[in-house]
Amino acid sequence: DGEFKKGDKGTWVVRSEMIIQPKGKSLTSRGMILYMNRNTRTTTGYFSIEEIDSRKSLDERETEKKY
Repeated sequence: DGEFKKGDKGTWVVRSEMIIQPKGKSLTSRGMILYMNRNTRTTTGYFSIEEIDSRKSLDERETEKKY
């Protein structure tokens, strides 16, 4: 492919997420995203927890925390 230099391995993105909703509680999403740069051999990313509560108003439904 002409867009990449020879030897460029690029950046891989790995994403994993699990969504659960116990009875009577809000929907909770827990997941992680990793960015692996294959050229510099470095990895960065974050873990996130997001809650979606349908009982609240549209502006207050989603809350997300990144670690």
